[in-house]
Amino acid sequence: MHGVGALAAERIEHDPSQALAVSLLAQVQRAYTAARREEAEPNAGTECEELVCEETSQAVKGRDFPQGIYIWGPIGSGKSLLMDLFYQTSPTPKHRAHFHEFMSDIHQRLHKLELAQPKILSKSLEGLPVYRYTSEAEAPHPIEVLAAQMAEEAQLLCLDEMHVTDVADAMVLRRLFECLVESGVHVAFTSNQAPDDLYQRGLSRKYFLPFIDLVNSRCSVAYVDNGLDYRTRAKLKAPATASEAIEAPRRDPGTTDFVMPAFATAEVGAMFSGKEGSDRLRAEWARRIGGAPEELQHHQLELQVDFGRSLQVIGVRESEAGDGRAVAWLPFRQICMSQVDGSVLGTPDYLALAAACSTVFLDGVPSIEWKHRDAARRLVHLIDALYESNTRIFMSSAVAPQEIFAVLLAPRERSEHKDSSGPDLTPEERLMFARAISRLVERCAIDV
Repeated sequence: MHGVGALAAERIEHDPSQALAVSLLAQVQRAYTAARREEAEPNAGTECEELVCEETSQAVKGRDFPQGIYIWGPIGSGKSLLMDLFYQTSPTPKHRAHFHEFMSDIHQRLHKLELAQPKILSKSLEGLPVYRYTSEAEAPHPIEVLAAQMAEEAQLLCLDEMHVTDVADAMVLRRLFECLVESGVHVAFTSNQAPDDLYQRGLSRKYFLPFIDLVNSRCSVAYVDNGLDYRTRAKLKAPATASEAIEAPRRDPGTTDFVMPAFATAEVGAMFSGKEGSDRLRAEWARRIGGAPEELQHHQLELQVDFGRSLQVIGVRESEAGDGRAVAWLPFRQICMSQVDGSVLGTPDYLALAAACSTVFLDGVPSIEWKHRDAARRLVHLIDALYESNTRIFMSSAVAPQEIFAVLLAPRERSEHKDSSGPDLTPEERLMFARAISRLVERCAIDV
C-alpha cells in the first residue's frame, strides 16, 4: 500500500505550502502504522521526501507527534485533500467524518448512554421526589463509556472542517478527546482556524481551553496556504453554465482504490439567480421529474432522523439510481426558517436529507438579513451535509451566491440594523459563510 507521501506525489501537483503538512502526515502515519502492526512497513513514510525541500525535511526530523495532526488554512487550500490522502493510505480500523456529522452522532450516542444509566430515587431541595443519575463515583461517566466504545471501533479518527460554535459541542469535545487520546486513538483535523482561535467569544470558553491545549501538545500543527483556491481551479474544468451542467453525464469515479475528494467525483448542479430563478428551477424539475413540485404534496418522502424523529419532504425515488436515493424539492422557508409552531430543522435533519438524496432542488434562497441570522447558519449546515455526501444541488436564489450572506458579512452599523439582535458575527460564522459560498460556486454552474 502506498504511503501518504507517495500517493500525494502521484495525485496532486507540487505545492510548497503543503510540503510540511505531507511530511508531518507521513510521521503520524508511521506512528499509527507501527501501533497497528508488530513491525512497520520497511519504507513507510519515506516517499514524502521528494515533496519537501532539504531544509523542511531537516526541520521535521527528530520531532515526534505520534498521535495526530491539525491542518488549518484558508478555504480551498487543499486541506481536505491532504487528509483524505492520509486516510485512504492508512490501515484500519479508522473513521472519517465531517465535523457536523461527527458531533451529531456523538450527541445521539451520549443521549442513549445517559438514558441507560442507573437512576436513583432522591429528593429535591424542596423535598419533592426526583430521579437522578448515579454519581461518577458509582458508575463511569457516559463520555468515558463512549470514548471506550469509539476506541474499539477505530484507532484513527479524521475530522474535516472543524469549527466550534455550539457550547454543547465545546463542553463534550474536551473530555471526549482527553479519553480518546489516553486510549491511544490517533487523530487528524482540518480547519479554517488555528487551534488557539477555536470557539472565540464562545460561552464558557475557559472550559474549552483544555481541548486547545490538548491539540497543541499532542498534535502537530500545519498551516497550508499557497494563495490559491483549488475549488475555483477545479471549477474551470466543470460545465460553465447551468445548461451545460444539466446535460452533463454522470461521472464515473473509476475503479482505483483511492477515492478522490468530492470535487473530483461529484456531479455539477446549477444555480438560477434573479427574478426568474424559481421559474427556471421549476422548469428543470419538470424536465427531470415531470409536473410541478406541488403535485407531489401527497406523495412525500419520510426520512428517519436521529433521536427517533422523522422528516417529510416533497420528493420521489430516482429510478436510475441503483442505490435507491431520492430527488427532493426543498423550499428554503420550510428547510431553513422557523415555522409557525416554532419548530426548526437542524444538522440531524440535513444529514438525513443528504444521505437519502442523490439530487436536491433548493428553492427561494434570499439575500439573508440580520434578523434571519439563524437561518443563514442552517443553510450553511445544509450545504455542508450535501457537499460531504456528493449530493447534486440545483437551486434558485434572488441573488448571486456571493451576495447570499453579503448583508451579514458587511461591516455592521448598529444604527442601520435596529431590527437585528445578538452580537456581531463570530470569526467561526464568517468562515462558515465564506466556505458555503466557495462550495456553492464549486458545485453549481451559475446562471444569472
